[in-house]
Amino acid sequence: MSLTFFRRPGFYYGLLAALLATAVMIALGDLWRAPVAPQLLSDRLTAELPVETFGRILGALENWAKPIAFASIVIGQLVVGGLLGLVAEARLRRGASPWLVLGLLTAGIWLSLGLVLAPLGGIGLFARDSFSGVETALPAFFAIAVVYSSALVAGVFTSFDNEGMVVDQGRRKLLRWATLGVPAIIAVGYLGRFLDGMATRSQPTALSQTEGELPPAITPTEDFYTVSKNMVDPTVNADNWVLVVEGEVETEIGFTYGDILEMDDTVTQITTLECVSNTVGGEFISNAEWTGIPLKRILDEAGLREGVVDIALYAEDDYSDSIPLEKALSDDVILAYQINGETLPDEHGYPLRLIVPGIYGMKHVKWINRIEPVDYDFKGYWQERGWADDAPVLTMSKITTPFHQSNVHVGEETLIGGVAFSGDRGISRVELSIDGGDTWFDGEVEDALSESSWVRWYYNWTPDEEANVHLLARAFEGDGTPQIEEEQSALPAGSTGLHGLRLSIRHQEDDEDEEEVASR
Repeated sequence: MSLTFFRRPGFYYGLLAALLATAVMIALGDLWRAPVAPQLLSDRLTAELPVETFGRILGALENWAKPIAFASIVIGQLVVGGLLGLVAEARLRRGASPWLVLGLLTAGIWLSLGLVLAPLGGIGLFARDSFSGVETALPAFFAIAVVYSSALVAGVFTSFDNEGMVVDQGRRKLLRWATLGVPAIIAVGYLGRFLDGMATRSQPTALSQTEGELPPAITPTEDFYTVSKNMVDPTVNADNWVLVVEGEVETEIGFTYGDILEMDDTVTQITTLECVSNTVGGEFISNAEWTGIPLKRILDEAGLREGVVDIALYAEDDYSDSIPLEKALSDDVILAYQINGETLPDEHGYPLRLIVPGIYGMKHVKWINRIEPVDYDFKGYWQERGWADDAPVLTMSKITTPFHQSNVHVGEETLIGGVAFSGDRGISRVELSIDGGDTWFDGEVEDALSESSWVRWYYNWTPDEEANVHLLARAFEGDGTPQIEEEQSALPAGSTGLHGLRLSIRHQEDDEDEEEVASR
């Protein structure tokens, strides 16, 4: 099969047009919360993949899964754009009017986005089932279609001479450069920066950034891990935001942001969040002080009907999840609007998010805009994709210092320490082993900051001989139940197993001799 089509004007102008349209699509998603094709395709893909396959992919790619998925889908869009450009070129070479081709392309892409892609992504025809709605999707899809079609037709048509042959004219080159080349460079820069930001956000900050120190008891807000299903997270204007409570309630009711802030039964509590996809020893766990109002307060004001089973929560990004009614009525389940004494940042769910102690982070819904008590077992976004519904946090312990494969000196005191967490069940003790689990001894455990907070633990160890050691840690819940040692992947209900690392114990003079040799 000949690959000469790669050199045809239709293909490379189709690529360029698709590049411009993709940049406009992402910008509209970011600024106007319009549906984004990579997100819709990603949602469909995660829904259709067998849970075991999805688990293997997530286990292999880990934090890079979302950036790689985004880049792959964008590349696919560019290729499709190039192939569609070949079709347009063929029509133009046969004498079709540029305006006719422009109109057909615009209509075809607009209808494809609204009638095919949007339903494929689970948001209905022209996004009628999404929070953004038809009123946003209609013009956004049209703008994307116009950008692609205009760039493609302009590029291809101006590459023809009067007889339909490709020519090389200086003025036409300059015109195409000014109208297509410069915007393409801007689009590449914008998409590159967007992808870089996504990749950066996907990498959590290490709990201990300095060896020999324990992580902060309260995670600084800027270091608190963030996870969402989105490629473009919503930015909510609180002035126009309303929290709607409907469903199995006596009175449907709405609360503005001001209404929430003025409520007098404010709660401040320290709660640790951990992502259900956190691996053994992973960094997707953080601790913060949250301020908000009890969810029970909102439910009581609306009045619950008999037979309510779950409280479903919906978000501005079309995410949903639920918690059982009994859990929702707990005093420590809150709708938070502050983290560490500051207004929630956008990435942490501004203006309102759920904090539900004892359950993995996927249940702590961000950007909440609707609460709906239901009389059935509600399955949310991730439950529809095979993740656990009850999702209680499984007990974990993590060694944060020293670092893996560090050199420790004979006769010098070394701080071994980290964090342990069991949701809302407490930690009674943490044990350490320096011989791969053959023998164990107790570490010191600090007092927990709350019933739903992690604890920091430590042990000051002075090795007395050279060796290569395998360090392990294991935690015990408040009632003495040990954490599960059997290794289990994160999907579907959280990972289990013991975190360990390896150290080299050496005499300090040996390290100094090696450093001197290396410096010569």
